[in-house]
Amino acid sequence: MIALSCIFTSCLKHKELRLQIVGVLWMQPDITAPGLNILAAWTPASSATGLPFDNRIVQYNLESGTSMSCPHAAGVGTLLRAKYPNWSPAAIRSAIMTTGNQ
Repeated sequence: MIALSCIFTSCLKHKELRLQIVGVLWMQPDITAPGLNILAAWTPASSATGLPFDNRIVQYNLESGTSMSCPHAAGVGTLLRAKYPNWSPAAIRSAIMTTGNQ
């Protein structure tokens, strides 16, 4: 998985604001976690789709994105920290990076 991060500058020319790409940085994460179609608890304050005409109330919904993958990675780190309280953050990171599989 490769994320693209762009650095932008803005310039005002002929009374219009334009963005110009100044540089591109390629970043590759050390640790990734599942984040696609995760079954998660859902608030009754919002419909299943979030569309104004959707009045359904559900307890669970499938969601995707980094806000779904981050809890998985944090949970693994927390479980390792609980089992091995003397490990440093670098040791926990190393354990996650060297023992994962697909």
